[in-house]
Amino acid sequence: MKYRVVYLPSAKIDSEAIRRYLRQFSVKAAVRFKDTMSEKLARVWEYPQMYSVYRHRPIYRCMPVENCLLFYEVDEKQKIIFVARILHSAQDMPSYL
Repeated sequence: MKYRVVYLPSAKIDSEAIRRYLRQFSVKAAVRFKDTMSEKLARVWEYPQMYSVYRHRPIYRCMPVENCLLFYEVDEKQKIIFVARILHSAQDMPSYL
């Protein structure tokens, strides 16, 4: 059964900031990032447990998207995936979650 995906406000801000940054250098890179994220999330809709639990905040699972990490929480009862943050892999993750 497919899960519904809900982007939390922080994830929406992260996504837009990443795409805005990428567009400065290449519109294609910004589009590729969005497409890659959408393709990977489409697989997560079907198998939400496919990515590992983030050890510093076990409530989240962590999905790599190019040079970034997408953090999401799974609500099994309501069949919802909450996308919490999308952060560059060089950032101090625990301080942002």
